Parts: sequence; structure tokens; C-alpha cells
Amino acid sequence: MSFSNDSKQKLTAIAAVIILLLLATNAVLLYNNYQKSDTIETQEAELVETKKLRGELEKLHYAAQEEIEAMKGENEEINALVDTQKDELSKANKRITALLSGGKKTKRELNEIRAMVEDMRSQRDQYLAELTTMREENEQLTAANSQLSEEKENLTTQVVEERQMNDELTTARAALMSEKDELTSRNTDLSATVVRASVVDIRDLSVSGWKVRGSGKAVKKKFAKNVDRLKVCFTAEPNDVAQSGKEDFHVRLISPQGETLASESMGSGVFTTTEAQEQMRFTHIKTVDYNNTEDAVSCFLWEPGVEFTKGTYTVEVYNKGYLTGANTFKLK
Repeated sequence: MSFSNDSKQKLTAIAAVIILLLLATNAVLLYNNYQKSDTIETQEAELVETKKLRGELEKLHYAAQEEIEAMKGENEEINALVDTQKDELSKANKRITALLSGGKKTKRELNEIRAMVEDMRSQRDQYLAELTTMREENEQLTAANSQLSEEKENLTTQVVEERQMNDELTTARAALMSEKDELTSRNTDLSATVVRASVVDIRDLSVSGWKVRGSGKAVKKKFAKNVDRLKVCFTAEPNDVAQSGKEDFHVRLISPQGETLASESMGSGVFTTTEAQEQMRFTHIKTVDYNNTEDAVSCFLWEPGVEFTKGTYTVEVYNKGYLTGANTFKLK
């Protein structure tokens, strides 16, 4: 069987078309297979990335929990902050875990989740920095408080020691004062004894009445109306304890009415007795040059310029505040 040229040409054209169609079909199939292969590779990469992120997240979460938990100690404020930060990180971990387990993720979603993981890591670092700073400050405060407590304890010990020392000093001072008072009392007694021992006694104490005549001659009288002056005389006894020198004798002339004859213009005054510490008026003070030997009689005249009353008079002589002699005399 023979074909014409036209028929051959038609068959050739048809065959060419079929070949072209087959080539096109193969190209499409090849392209589709390439696209599917690329998609599979992308999905596999996304699954790997998702798994990697999940592992990083889990590792980050547990590590962060342990690191922050390690910051706990005896400070309640720091412990409370640790619990708060752990709770915040747990919430962030749950949010990211929920996103990772929500089905197939695109590259954009995975990038967003990775950014959240990095934020969580930054949040952990920030929490650790805050806790570190807070713990360092707390340690500084603890050290300062410890130093203050030590200083307070030292001050307390010093105060106790000083108080004890003050008590001891007070006790010692009281003992010294007691000894001083005792010594003072002894010295006073001794001084009083010495003074008493040094008192110069007198003897031959006498008082006589005298009248001065017109001629100026003084004569002795016994009647009060005729007497215008009294003459007092005494002799100082020797005393080995008394020192030589001026000795004062306070003389009291006491009237029959019990009053001390006195006139300030004539040297009268007041003295204090040594034993009774009693103030007494005296009539006259007689100063004697005492040399601790038998002396001549010491006399003085009392001429007040007034009339004397009759009766019995008393005369007393004091040396160093002690009564050393007394006598009576009578004017008729």
C-alpha cells in the first residue's frame, strides 16, 4: 500500500504535534514534581526548625527556672521576686509551646516564635541581672547590718564596762569619802584634843572694887556706891602643849542680875564656845604674852562710867573657847 506525499506530510505533522504534546506533558510533570519536592523539603525544614525551637524552648525554660531558683536565700523580698519571675517565665513558655504545637508553621511564623524565644531569653537575663543586683545590695546591707551589730555589741560592751568602772569608781569614791570623813572626824577630834590640851589654865582669879579720889589716887572699896572701876587679875598656868606667843583670854563679868557687863566702845563683843558652839558676850579680851612659864599677874581695869549695883558678881575667863577659871565677888 502506498501513501501519497500529502498523506505523509500529514502523518509527519500529526506525529510532530503528538511529540510536542508529550514533551509539554513531561515538562509539566517534571515541573510539578520539582515543586512538590521543593515543598516537601521546605516542610521538612520547617518541621526540623519547629522541633529545634521546641527543644531550645524546653532547655531554656528549665535552665531559666533553675538559675532563677538558685537566687533564693534567706531574704523574703528576693524569694518573692524569684517566685514572680518564675511564674512570668512559665507563662511565656506556655504561650510559645502552644504556638509550636498548633499544627504546621510557616517560615514567618517560625521566625516570630524564634523572636519570642529570644525575648524569653532576654527576659531571663534581665531577671537574673535584677536578682544579682538585688542580692549584692542585700549582701552589702547584711554586711553593713552585721558591722553595725558588731559596733553596737562593742558599744554595749564598752557601756557595760564603763558602767561597771563607774560603779567601781563610785564605790571607791564612797569608800574614800568614808575614809576621808573618818579621817576628818579623827582630825577634828584630834584637833579638838590638841586644842583642849593647849588650853592655858589660870589661877588666882580675883576681882576688886576701886575708887579714884580727887587726887587721882585709887583706893580699894567694898561698897557698890563707892566703886567706879573693877580690877580683874589672874595668872596663866604653864602648859607644855601650848605654844609661846600671844594668848587671848575672854573675860566675862556677870552682874547679880545675871547680865554680862559689856560695852562695845570698851572692846566688848561676842565669842563662841568650843564644845557647845554657843555664842556668848564677853566683857573684855585680855591678850597675854605667854611664854609657858610662871608669869606675873595679868590685870585689866573695867571702868564703864556707870554705877555698879550691890550684890554677888561672877567672873569667868575663857581661853580658846574653853572655860579656864571662874570666881565670884561681892559688892556691898
